[in-house]
Amino acid sequence: MAETHEEPAATATKEEKKGVEYGVEGGFAQIPKRVVVPLEHCTGHMARHSHGFSNDVVVVDDCEEGSVTVAQNQRLSMLMYTNLRKCKVYVLDSAVVVSRTCRIVNCDHCEFVFEDVDVRKVECFNVTNCAFTFIGDEVVLENARVLWRERCKDNFVRRGEMTNTVASYALTFKILWSLPVPPCTATTRWFTSLYPVMYAHNEVLAQVPEDGGELCITTKGAQILTGLGTFTPPILPDDDKLNSTLQCVTGAEVLASLEKLRQVPFTMTEEEMSQAYDAERAEHEDSPEVFRQKVTEVAKLLKAANYTVVYTGAGISTSAGIPDFRGPTGAWTMQDKGKFIVREHGDIAPTFAHYAITELARRHLIKFVMTTNMDALHLRTGLPQHMLVEMHGCSYKEWCRGCGTTYLRPFEVSVGSRDHKTGNTCCWCGGDLLDTIVHFSDTYRTPLDPLTAMHHARCADLALVLGTSMNVQGAASYPDKALRNDKGKLIIVNLQSTPYDMLAAVRIYARTDVFTEALMAELNIDADFDQSTDMLALWAERYKSEQEAQGKGKGEADKPFWRFWA
Repeated sequence: MAETHEEPAATATKEEKKGVEYGVEGGFAQIPKRVVVPLEHCTGHMARHSHGFSNDVVVVDDCEEGSVTVAQNQRLSMLMYTNLRKCKVYVLDSAVVVSRTCRIVNCDHCEFVFEDVDVRKVECFNVTNCAFTFIGDEVVLENARVLWRERCKDNFVRRGEMTNTVASYALTFKILWSLPVPPCTATTRWFTSLYPVMYAHNEVLAQVPEDGGELCITTKGAQILTGLGTFTPPILPDDDKLNSTLQCVTGAEVLASLEKLRQVPFTMTEEEMSQAYDAERAEHEDSPEVFRQKVTEVAKLLKAANYTVVYTGAGISTSAGIPDFRGPTGAWTMQDKGKFIVREHGDIAPTFAHYAITELARRHLIKFVMTTNMDALHLRTGLPQHMLVEMHGCSYKEWCRGCGTTYLRPFEVSVGSRDHKTGNTCCWCGGDLLDTIVHFSDTYRTPLDPLTAMHHARCADLALVLGTSMNVQGAASYPDKALRNDKGKLIIVNLQSTPYDMLAAVRIYARTDVFTEALMAELNIDADFDQSTDMLALWAERYKSEQEAQGKGKGEADKPFWRFWA
């Protein structure tokens, strides 16, 4: 049952604003930070950190020829790598780093790989002969800045691409390009930016003025650090100073601050921590009065916007009977507790929210929709395919690798295999048909999807997020692109907190059906708009016609459709 979420009074204290025993701010439990060390003081060892929590500062220290992997689908506070030699470090798909910061101190001949992780600030101190490989969607990569703070030389920033083979979950990739980084000198420091589509460049972060004096942050460097400050909250005791946009910091200062954190006793019991993490995932609902005020504000923003893009997640389909992932009883939440649930689509139908989005698109109030759902419910309402990107694929869609033809089916075609073959063949060219599902560490079926999504995300001056906890990358990095546009706004509607709440102009805690019903009323759109269309029947007719034309049943091999004409 969701809790009622009241807005704090203007004079509320910090403790009152927390709202729950341990507090949740910016989507994360506000409990003491602790240092977690998966690997230290060793040679040739391997470690895999799989169960991190949002207050964990993960530190790997004093290792040689080792390998450390931060596994996907977990939350961490900060990443720190110190005193490493000839080590390989991997941070995998959608590990959520609260501070979006990774600090690397005194490392030589190491390889650091970031795969679809929203780490916006990588700070390097006395780092030499190292390679930094970034893998993933441009929407995530363009967020990253590598700051070469002190005594760094002979380093490379590289762009990688996944090359996973059939039925393989190993991280295998190829290098697309490699950019050498100029060495830090007594008078100059650098930062490296990655930009779409395959491009990066180095710029000066700090330098000594021409007339002499001390090393100073440049104007461009200050702009970059200021922009990063919005996304990189302080974690270490001295982070207010370490994150300064005016002063140059040193590796010794970073290590001293880490040591301060190590010296702070962590006294929370396992039970207390469990309660705190449950609070982090708890659902809330705004009080009726606060909810009405927020809906009115959203309606005004929607009518004033020139280009609204809607982003939807599992929360929009829960009322259709499909469990979510990170809710109190979601698939990943229950898995963490040792329980497993199966997310089956079964006999489902579009919800009010799905139909409302299509109606708003029909009235040109919404320009584009992006979803991480694979249930095809947006398409079933009649939303045109050219107005939708299904970022994680669609269980009811298969496509031909040979000619690119897509087929919408009245049944689920996904088989869960990493080779994606459905067993069907293309009516046009006879090629193998594949499902469109994007697994963890997987790539889009076609490069057109992320490019289309990026285009619309950049065009948006209003991003409306519905029913997602915004944890999975690169989907979670699209909405905040609207903030780069003049007067761009972000609206988030979700029962749980998200890592991007601090950026939202309007943050609503409500169920998506409840919100869209109130929004349609506020926009004076009568409830008699089309809520009966279901494209599933049309897909069934098309499939039947294809089978009759080919003279075969589902899944049987036969001649291509064009040969039937011959």
